[in-house]
Amino acid sequence: MKSRILTILILLFLSMNISVKAQVSSVAQSGMTFLDIDIGARAAGMGGCFVCVDEDANSLFWNPAGIAQIKDFDFVINETAWFADMKEYSLGLAYSLGKYGAVGLCFLIMDNPDVHVTTLSYVGGVESWQDEGFQDIIDQYALGIAYARQITNFFSVGGLVKWVHEDFGVFDYDDREEKEEVNGVERAKRVTGWEAKQNIIAYEFGTQYYTGFKDLRIGFSIRNFAPRTRYQLDYFELPLNFKLGMAMDIFSVLMSEDKIHSLTLNIDAIHPRDFNERIQLGSEYWFKDLIALRAGYKFNNDLESFACGVGFKKDFGSFTIKLDYAYSVFGGIFNDIHRISFGISR
Repeated sequence: MKSRILTILILLFLSMNISVKAQVSSVAQSGMTFLDIDIGARAAGMGGCFVCVDEDANSLFWNPAGIAQIKDFDFVINETAWFADMKEYSLGLAYSLGKYGAVGLCFLIMDNPDVHVTTLSYVGGVESWQDEGFQDIIDQYALGIAYARQITNFFSVGGLVKWVHEDFGVFDYDDREEKEEVNGVERAKRVTGWEAKQNIIAYEFGTQYYTGFKDLRIGFSIRNFAPRTRYQLDYFELPLNFKLGMAMDIFSVLMSEDKIHSLTLNIDAIHPRDFNERIQLGSEYWFKDLIALRAGYKFNNDLESFACGVGFKKDFGSFTIKLDYAYSVFGGIFNDIHRISFGISR
C-alpha cells in the first residue's frame, strides 16, 4: 500500500511537470498574484517550506491535507507587512470531526494604499487625460472552505474551494465597439465603460504521506487551479503552482531518545505557472516544544532569498497559545518583509 501511494505521488508530480512545461510563454503573465504571497510567520520563517507541515491551520494556505491531523481545533491570524505600504491579513480555522476528518475555513485580504488615478477619456473624439487624485479603489480578498481526512494512519488527502475577488475600479469612456469571445465565437458589442472587477472560483488539492521511517513524510499540493479570465481584452490565469516536499526531524535519527530537542529539515520543489522551477530549503528547531528557531532559503527567486524567524508556544490549561515572527530578505528596491502570527489551539 505504501509503495502504491508513493508511486502515485511521483507520477502526479511528473505529469504536472509536463503540463507546466507547456506554459513557458506565460512567464510573469499570471493575475491575482496576491494569492502567491507566503502566508504565516511560521511558514515564511522556513523559507516557504510548508507542504509537509500538519496540525496547523495555516496549512489551509499551503496544503489542505495538513489539517487532517488537527486534534480538536486550531485558529491562527496573520499579518504580513508587504512592500510599497501594502499589508496582507489572513486567518485560518480548522476543526476536527474525529473519524470523519476535518474541516477548515480561511480568509485573506489585501490592504492596499490609495493610488493616484488618471483616466483617459474621449469627448467628441478628442483624447484627454483626467487627474482624479488619490483614491481607495483596489479590493483584493479570498475566502476558502476545506475538507481533509486520513485515509490510513500514514496517508492524508485534502481539498479546498475558494472564492477570489479583485476590483480595480470602474473606467468610463465614449460609446465604442469592442469584440468578445463567447463559446469560441468572436462577436462585436457596444460598450461605454470598463469595470475592472473579477470573481473567480479556484480549487486546491493536497496529500501528505508518512513513509514509516521515523517521521519522514512527503507532501504534494496543487494551488490556485481555475479557468482563465480577463480584464477587458487581456486574458490571464491565476498563479497556479505544483509543490512536492519532504521533511523529517533529523534528531529522531541522531538522538532518538532526546525528547527536549527537535530539528526538522524541509525541502520543497515548486513548479509555478509563471516562472521557472524553484527549490526551497527550510529548517525548524524546537527546544522543549516551547521556543522555536527557524531559517530558510529560496533558490532561483528574483527577489526573495533568505528568511528566518522565531516562535513561542505555551500551554494554558487545555489551550495552547502560539506566537510567531518572521523576517524575509527582499531584494531590489523593496523593503524587507516582516510577518507576525498569533494562534490558539486545543
